Amino acid sequence: MADFCEKDYFVVAYNILSTTYCHLRDKGQKNLCSDLDSYLKNKYNLNDSYYKYIVDSLIENKLLDFGIEKENNKLTWYYSITSKGIEYIFFDKAMNKAQDYLNYKAFGEKHEQK
Repeated sequence: MADFCEKDYFVVAYNILSTTYCHLRDKGQKNLCSDLDSYLKNKYNLNDSYYKYIVDSLIENKLLDFGIEKENNKLTWYYSITSKGIEYIFFDKAMNKAQDYLNYKAFGEKHEQK
């Protein structure tokens, strides 16, 4: 069992990347920043600066993309996972440990990634 807690960097990063990946895979869409940010900050009771640090590092490392779209004179900010980010969540050791932690917390046992 990995020695993580739900606020650890890799657990939060895994949640951000896996959420954006599933959203892209299942809906073919990007995640609205406001929706994802609010959900994860509330779920894990994260302070703004720590959450921003994690998101900024994912963008800086080209695992997550950030963009702005304008539609009907309204600006919308979004996140989208990159191909490097997809590879990272499936093959990085720390991401696998974060996934194991979340599976253990949710199901009480280790689940293998398919």
